Amino acid sequence: MPDGYQPATRPHAEAQRLLAAEAFGGDPATALDHVDDDYVQRTRVVVRADRVAAALHFLDVGQFFHGRRLRCWAIAGLVTATAHRGAGVGRELVLGMLHEARDAGVPLSVLYASTPTFYRKCGFEPAGDVCAWGVDSHRLPNLPGALDGFDVVSFEPDDEPARACYTAFAQTQNGTLDRDAKLWRYKLEPRRGHRFRYRFDHHGKTEGYLSISGDRSDGLAVEDYAATTLRARLAILRFLHNHRAVNGKVVWYGGPHDPLLRLIPENAAFVRPHTEEWLLRITDVAAALRQRGYPALDAELHLDVRDASMPANAGRRLLRVKAGEPTVEPGGDGRVTLDVRGLAALFTGQRTAEELALVGLAEGDAADLAAATLVFHGPRPFMVDKF
Repeated sequence: MPDGYQPATRPHAEAQRLLAAEAFGGDPATALDHVDDDYVQRTRVVVRADRVAAALHFLDVGQFFHGRRLRCWAIAGLVTATAHRGAGVGRELVLGMLHEARDAGVPLSVLYASTPTFYRKCGFEPAGDVCAWGVDSHRLPNLPGALDGFDVVSFEPDDEPARACYTAFAQTQNGTLDRDAKLWRYKLEPRRGHRFRYRFDHHGKTEGYLSISGDRSDGLAVEDYAATTLRARLAILRFLHNHRAVNGKVVWYGGPHDPLLRLIPENAAFVRPHTEEWLLRITDVAAALRQRGYPALDAELHLDVRDASMPANAGRRLLRVKAGEPTVEPGGDGRVTLDVRGLAALFTGQRTAEELALVGLAEGDAADLAAATLVFHGPRPFMVDKF
């Protein structure tokens, strides 16, 4: 087997799982239970002397930005064998995958980082949040009548109305994932533990759902939820309130602006220590700009992108937005200069162009920076999925 970056064989994928169990914690006895044909297909390795020196697994998913879906490779379980750390094989692995993603027409890559500095050197930048929230159950609003008109029914993990409800909500946000089968299974039917799943149907139409677990030590866990209407959110809160006799806390993942927060009185919800940032890498600047959704405005941005580790991304791009519809072409005046890391944070709406200029990730005059901020404005980016 030649040295270097390459797709995994089954033994390579099994080595990746065992290395991940060693590095991140886990039971090696059950680690290999996850390795099926799909897992092997989505594993990449760097080989040295016929042994796996570094490996990662990725999910082929989508991310929503202003109503548009962009294909995205979500990196999970990136690990370097202890004997090879500090030798550059991790960087070789990441850059190999990023170039492969670009060649495959995938404009974005996303991950959670145990060592953000390493990934920033590869062009990733913190670009969104997953916020862990909690509330004492007795402080949930009572909301008499909130469940009136709703049929609360159990549903199966492959339920299409529930999945359509999630997608309808996710499309109104920035950064939320269009999940693959593995992420849906984790949310609704994991290998360990149990999920109680409830759909909230109003006159025959699904407006919300809950997937909850009571086997957590920190309270009743909302493992997943979505709601497309205010009345569905109020119904969900009332439903959770009804659990207060045996669950002292309710915990859930959401965005920094999660809609449940403002429906719980007296700022009773609190941030838990599991809150994290996720990092984004743009693998194809022109494709990402062209595929993203934008506010319904007219604007013209002259961008000059710097990208040391993926030179094909570098250079000037002229982004024109007319009534929210974009066109992208090479050239322009380069009035706003952005490191590709800065572009990632601007692209998601996590940072304004003015904020990026303060830390050296963007340059431009005040008017051009303000225009860039406006073009990428939208809901604060978040996701609720961990991988």
